[in-house]
Amino acid sequence: MRRKILALIACLAFVLGPPAYGDVIGQWTTAFGQGTIEYSIYADVSQKTYLTISDASNGFGDGVEVFFAIKGHGAKPGSPVVFTIGSVSIRMTANSGGSISTGCQSCARDFDALWILLRSGSSVRLSFDGRVADFTLRGAARILPRNPPPADYYR
Repeated sequence: MRRKILALIACLAFVLGPPAYGDVIGQWTTAFGQGTIEYSIYADVSQKTYLTISDASNGFGDGVEVFFAIKGHGAKPGSPVVFTIGSVSIRMTANSGGSISTGCQSCARDFDALWILLRSGSSVRLSFDGRVADFTLRGAARILPRNPPPADYYR
């Protein structure tokens, strides 16, 4: 009997395999690699709708930036990007790479405000170039540290 149970468990492990990436869809995650900490949430299995805050402020990378895409499309350089959490909207401008930089004074101030709202809200709506996506903030306060990483403007 024990051999049958072990064989069944082995077969199930083989068939089911390791957890798929889809298991983290709609959940805030954190990852570290090559001197960069990333805080991310993916809204779909194709990984084409996401919001990621990248902190490479330790000197190994390009500093702190916010990356995002909706259905595989990023923002056009210079276009407004709006994060709406509850009744508060924060309007930022996409840099030449289509992400949000934190190197100017207003960029740093807006990033700090966004961080606080991401930790305290229930959902965030991201909109740019006529595209809109909603992300849950459930679990974000556990993943995002209490204090935001230092924006590039402050370094």
